[in-house]
Amino acid sequence: MTHNERTRRRIVNLVFMVYWLLIFEGVLRKWVWPQYSQYLFFIRDPFVLSIYIIALINGKWPRAKPALIFAYVISLWAIIWIAIQLLTGSTDGTRMLLAAYGWRNYFLYIPLAFLIAEQFREDDLYRLFRQTLIIAIPISILVIAQFAAPTDSILNSGIATEESLQFKGMRGALGHNRPNATFTSTVGQNHFVVTSISMLFIMWILPSRQRPIPTLLLAISTVAAAVCLAFSISRGMFIHAGIVTLSTLIAGAALRGRMSLRALFLPLGLTLVATVLFPIVFPDAFSAFVARWSEGATHEGKYFGSLGVFGRALYEFIDFFRLFDTTPFFGYGMGLAGNASTVLDQTVNGMLPISLAESDWSRHFVDMGPLLAMLFIVFRITFVLQLGIQALASTRQSRHPMPVLLFGYVGIVLLYGQITGHGSISGYVWLFTGFLMAAIQTKQPYKEMAPVKTGPPDKHRDKGLTRSASARILHKRADKMR
Repeated sequence: MTHNERTRRRIVNLVFMVYWLLIFEGVLRKWVWPQYSQYLFFIRDPFVLSIYIIALINGKWPRAKPALIFAYVISLWAIIWIAIQLLTGSTDGTRMLLAAYGWRNYFLYIPLAFLIAEQFREDDLYRLFRQTLIIAIPISILVIAQFAAPTDSILNSGIATEESLQFKGMRGALGHNRPNATFTSTVGQNHFVVTSISMLFIMWILPSRQRPIPTLLLAISTVAAAVCLAFSISRGMFIHAGIVTLSTLIAGAALRGRMSLRALFLPLGLTLVATVLFPIVFPDAFSAFVARWSEGATHEGKYFGSLGVFGRALYEFIDFFRLFDTTPFFGYGMGLAGNASTVLDQTVNGMLPISLAESDWSRHFVDMGPLLAMLFIVFRITFVLQLGIQALASTRQSRHPMPVLLFGYVGIVLLYGQITGHGSISGYVWLFTGFLMAAIQTKQPYKEMAPVKTGPPDKHRDKGLTRSASARILHKRADKMR
């Protein structure tokens, strides 16, 4: 094994560590060391920094692409903004801590996505999918137990006796709270389930001989993901899962042959079966979900009329306009509109900063002011458009559903999800943006190299090369083309 390959594998393994800490960080904070909960929130960061150091030392830092350069410019500009904010406002330790926390939420994980794109291979992605779908099985059992347990039980709030260290789940309906599984909030569980559904659809669309997971285990994992979805009492999770399901139709239009038919009909068939069985198999969960949807629809109908929850979602695209005239040019302070400001009891004009910014685009205005906020919003929009075009082209060229299905999950969240205000969302989005870019890049070169493989059967053997050596040559040529 070459030094380059050993380095690549070290980076890949550390990325896996970051991914599993994202999923199981809540276990440590709720049931192992609740007294250190605030510190464990940052447990992933040392591993991310280790990845960056290894990449820099070994020449593996991602190449300068337009989106990454744009992110560098904004992040450096934000540091200047923070200095101005501190010099013209409060310079106490709390505001400095919030500024560092805010910068971390915005920019720390962005280079990680581009590193993943260059270092992950198809086998690494399949390994990630396989392990995730296996772990979904015990998580589904935990979700059922949490749904049945009271809100203040150890299963839901953790083992801490001090109330400030307990994790209260979001209220559901009919006396049930929303299960958060291994996470400290339901938000993280929502993203775990939706990404699992995306992986499941990828596996089902592929021919059985190409799947990295046995069909029986895939079927059990499918049931597990359906259970997590059914007991979630989360409208957002259902809508996001619906978006992923619709992305299979786009994949079906881009694919050919039997995979196209599976992409067009199999996910919709699974959805139809799950919809029919939901009220029959899990009547309590179904009743709670219907009650929650009705309650939410009534509340949102007062503000958004017949659009309901969809009107609320669309409103987040325009909510920031009200802040143009009221927000200072340099913003109120980096990190003030995040969750940490509530924990640290920070206010702006006597109000909680988070009340000024319920959407992420509005959060940018509160944190950074109109100019830098608009630049970051433009970055998000253009990056999502670029990824969407590349994902569709890659699926069409490679005849593989992975790029479009991964974009089905990550696209909407990267566009305007709470990536700068919630740690779990930030971790999920930048990791899966990296997985998406890796899927795009691992597909295109091999499609382009196809003509090389169509030569005489013993072309490379005639030069004294084994089949494995021939494969290495193709991989090296493909790497140079990236």
